[in-house]
Amino acid sequence: MLESSVVILSFDHPELTTRAVKSVLDLQLSPKHLYLVHNGSQKKNVLTLKARFPEINHLEIEFNKGYSGGMNVGLAAAFAAGALRVLAVTNDTVLKHWPKAFKIESGHLLREAYLLAPLIERRSTGEVDSLGGEINWLTGKLSHIQTRGLGVAAKAIQDPSFYVPGTSFLMSRGFWKLVGPFDESLGTYWEDVELSLRARLRSAQLGVYSDIKLWHGVGKTCHKNPVYSVFYFHRNRRKVVWKYAPWPERAVFGAIYTVDTARKFFKYVLKADSQRLKLLTQSLIS
Repeated sequence: MLESSVVILSFDHPELTTRAVKSVLDLQLSPKHLYLVHNGSQKKNVLTLKARFPEINHLEIEFNKGYSGGMNVGLAAAFAAGALRVLAVTNDTVLKHWPKAFKIESGHLLREAYLLAPLIERRSTGEVDSLGGEINWLTGKLSHIQTRGLGVAAKAIQDPSFYVPGTSFLMSRGFWKLVGPFDESLGTYWEDVELSLRARLRSAQLGVYSDIKLWHGVGKTCHKNPVYSVFYFHRNRRKVVWKYAPWPERAVFGAIYTVDTARKFFKYVLKADSQRLKLLTQSLIS
């Protein structure tokens, strides 16, 4: 059985993807254990990457299945091939450090089923972009933990507001069996939060693993596309918080969400932004 595999999720951007693949191979990780998921990418980009990296595993999806669907394809393939753990990354990341051996840090009492957040730094500045994330149940807003160290690990294990961001994560085979895949009905955004919250209900372990370090080109993929930033984010924020938040916080969130939605409507009306106005409306009825 394989020790570790790596899954890279790619949607076009062949140069970004090339950099991500090279960063994995440069750390002498076996190309046989590297899976590149072409999630609805243009055929010309798929062919380019296949020619550059014929030695790795290429998984082609004809139509983009969103983050959740694309990542599920890669994870399923890696675990089916026998991986004990999988490091999953998006194609706008660069792997900078991979441990020679997986040692359990003080404060980590890893169960068989675990999902861990690596240390992610901003590529442009070297500042911490995330070492896990947190949910504000009242506002339904997400934030990244931007400090280092074992104190974060201890907090992560205990804090019910902690989640493992989808930019990159380390997932065990036991987690995949116990908790299952991402919810593909969510598509993109909040699917990582939903998976983390579902994992807590099934007593899987969430935490951090700073021995794995990546650089992240923040905002390089879909952040400027309103289909994602308006429709998916606004819809999934409501669905996930409403499903998992405790009742007192859920009631407050409902009021804040209503006000927030009304403000966005007025903003888009005043700017005559018909595209975002339509997407916001669709997010409420979907």
